[in-house]
Amino acid sequence: MAKSEEIRMKEEFLEQYRKSVEEEQYLLVEMQELKNDILQSGTADGMPKGSKQSDLADLLMRRDKQLEKLTSKLCTEKFKQLRIRETIGTLKDAAEKETLKNIYIYALTFDEMMEKTGKTRGTLSGLKKKALRELKVNENDLKEVLG
Repeated sequence: MAKSEEIRMKEEFLEQYRKSVEEEQYLLVEMQELKNDILQSGTADGMPKGSKQSDLADLLMRRDKQLEKLTSKLCTEKFKQLRIRETIGTLKDAAEKETLKNIYIYALTFDEMMEKTGKTRGTLSGLKKKALRELKVNENDLKEVLG
């Protein structure tokens, strides 16, 4: 793999962190809406009547299965985030580590990083490039995170 392709893959790997956080937020909203919908749909007057009791039980079973799927997806997203954080954490240079965290974890712009760290744009750009060269991404993590 050419160096530029390797760097591009590392950047793509790291960019998955923000995408994963967005997916996590979506899943949490979906789970909450599912819980709220069930509570509202199953309690017209507070008590199911006649055949509605079996309908409610079926509805609750479907909800539980859907919640289980969403929970599994949520765990997958948290695992991706952990893998990316751990990978960044393997860098030996603290400034390089901080630079990648600021860019890929905290989604800071170069202007925000310049204000936060007092470093110039050129210094930050150099730290990013060096960090990406030094970063070692486990092949299995790359496959799991990028799919």
